[in-house]
Amino acid sequence: MNVEQSIFNKGSDRSFLRGKLIEVQKRNSNEVLKARTVREYLDINQTPHVNKYVRAFEYTQLALCGDYTDTYGNAYKLFYMDYEVIKETTTSYFDNGLTMDTQVEYKYNDDFLVSEVTTRDSSNEPFIITYKYPKDFALEQTISDPDFQYEGPVSNVYKDMADKNMLSYPIEVNKSNGSKVLSSEIISYNKLSGKINMSKYYKLENTNGEVLSFSSAVVENVNELTIDGRLTERLLYDRYDNLGNPEMYHVKGEMHTILIWGYKQSKVIAKIENVASYDDIAVIFQIYTIYQIRIMIGHLAILEKKEL
Repeated sequence: MNVEQSIFNKGSDRSFLRGKLIEVQKRNSNEVLKARTVREYLDINQTPHVNKYVRAFEYTQLALCGDYTDTYGNAYKLFYMDYEVIKETTTSYFDNGLTMDTQVEYKYNDDFLVSEVTTRDSSNEPFIITYKYPKDFALEQTISDPDFQYEGPVSNVYKDMADKNMLSYPIEVNKSNGSKVLSSEIISYNKLSGKINMSKYYKLENTNGEVLSFSSAVVENVNELTIDGRLTERLLYDRYDNLGNPEMYHVKGEMHTILIWGYKQSKVIAKIENVASYDDIAVIFQIYTIYQIRIMIGHLAILEKKEL
């Protein structure tokens, strides 16, 4: 039996939803219903699920003569991605007998990351949040550089992120009411010494409801993103350690903040604020190594805990 005829290949089969939360009810101490939330899930016939499967076969009878006879069983599609919520409807019940519905709808990209969230209340006016990820800005170009005697593909940092499976980092987040932008944020990345780092944080401010929907960032070449001029730089990363962790950053026009990383450079253990430049504390690092500073900070934390 081929995969299209299989009894396991039914779009209406809801056995995939076993264990998924379908409904939530909230009641007061008198068991009076105050709120009810119902969830709807993406099914196997909807994008992107429809393409996220492998072909499988369940043997029911072995071949009698090796390679010369058929093997019997059921072919089926084994879907290997989780089933996501596409709609969440919450009904609130009030003491005066009135009710209010709030709907939240979700859309996903081909990597099963949330690409859009739309919320509607009783006014039915949408509040929309859209997300873009590294793949949305990935670019590879073929260049010819006679000076370096090189001709071949060159990719931007977002293509490198996608190739390294760094797919879930939001690059652009826009909030709108469907017709006008309410806010927009962008985190740009760069690549230094082979490591991918956060570079700048941009924000669209003071829209006053006058900014129409637009794409905040555009990929035109393998260099930096082309940012809409209405977004301003808010946070800039100035320095990184050997693992790519940010060691120093600043809000535009303000003093710098320095971070000290511990626990194998995986956790921030100290933060030094209101520093004009890294040189201002460089003397500390000339006297003590980063490792010694981490040890001292650890002792201070232990002393503080004992005093408490």
